[in-house]
Amino acid sequence: MAAAEEAVMSKEPSRYATVSCVVVGHRPYGLLVEIENFDLEGFVDSADIGDPPFGRDDWPATGSRVRGVVLGTARIGRTRLSTRPRDVDFVDAVPDPAQAFREWEIIDERGSADISARDEFYRSSNASAILKWALGNAPNSANRKLAAELLAAAPDQLRTQVLGP
Repeated sequence: MAAAEEAVMSKEPSRYATVSCVVVGHRPYGLLVEIENFDLEGFVDSADIGDPPFGRDDWPATGSRVRGVVLGTARIGRTRLSTRPRDVDFVDAVPDPAQAFREWEIIDERGSADISARDEFYRSSNASAILKWALGNAPNSANRKLAAELLAAAPDQLRTQVLGP
């Protein structure tokens, strides 16, 4: 069952579920949102509001409707979300986001120079979506650097799926 379907059946959205939210306030640390269909308040950390470059002037206005991805629950019990388009697109593109992130963790731990790990990653049906997500990270981030290394050695078909013709 997909994360979004599980979320509809429970009182709280599951991790990596995509949800609709209404921005109810701005705080120094980010956005306060009301998660529709769950009667829950959540928050979006300032680093998780938009893809870089993204500044405070770009934050959605109070009353705006936004889509978000559930990242988990903070210690205070409030649901934590990301509204970065790359995160929402990634979760929409893969059947099991948790599994896809595990695949990324494996290649990250083993490194792009590990040929067997790299080949296993390339065979994954999630590889294209993962690489697109990683390329959306900040220019100097480790995720973006690893994605560039993997793409440099990737099969032509995968490279075209990620970068286009």
